[in-house]
Amino acid sequence: MFMRVVFLCSLAFISGCETDDLDTTGPQNVCEYSQYQSDFIHRVNQARNTPRFCGEAYFVSAPPVRFSCKIEPAAEVHSLDMAYRGFASHIGSNGVGLEGRLSETSYDYSYVGEALAVNGGDLESAFEAMMDDPRYCGVIMDFGFKDAAVVRIDDSAPELSAFWTLVMASPR
Repeated sequence: MFMRVVFLCSLAFISGCETDDLDTTGPQNVCEYSQYQSDFIHRVNQARNTPRFCGEAYFVSAPPVRFSCKIEPAAEVHSLDMAYRGFASHIGSNGVGLEGRLSETSYDYSYVGEALAVNGGDLESAFEAMMDDPRYCGVIMDFGFKDAAVVRIDDSAPELSAFWTLVMASPR
């Protein structure tokens, strides 16, 4: 059994949230997300603010991204798939990759990227694992991204892990 560790709350009730990190646009102008999602995107933006090497590639500081509820389903379905089936890959168990998952959302993208982490559930550990991987660090630091969403799915069995999916994208 899997339990999604998400406590949804409205923008007005999230404490310590940077509103610049959030996309609250949409048909109902409501974007619900959890505190860990807000904290993770804030952490992404802190990293993007500092020039750095990701492996041998140098990245200048990049503008902040904002949380997008429109791309969140692409991250959620992938984290659920990986947690349920116990694997980590950019290709889902159905053979569909990020672009296919994102095509099923209302987000009209031009540019996409994804980073994954499988760990004990701690936000900082997941973020650091992504930043330690030159490819994922490059995704996080990529100047071209405007929007992001992250989802963590925890397995209820203590010996298993949390499955994190960070999706970053830019609209057309």
